[in-house]
Amino acid sequence: MGDNLALVEKILSKNEIEVYTLDTKETIVLKLENYEVEELKESMENEEIIIIGYDRENKTIDRSIKEF
Repeated sequence: MGDNLALVEKILSKNEIEVYTLDTKETIVLKLENYEVEELKESMENEEIIIIGYDRENKTIDRSIKEF
């Protein structure tokens, strides 16, 4: 557990976010769909901590992981 999980740090644009990876301990940029960024934005405004699964190879969110 912990492979390919990342903590959302900030929203960079309407389709990019910056995350801190929990497995490799680095900060990377992920590409998302616009609606996904909007959902994250709402959660971040509520000061929620958001951990997502990501696809390391494609630098995108892992859509197969629904919730923790």
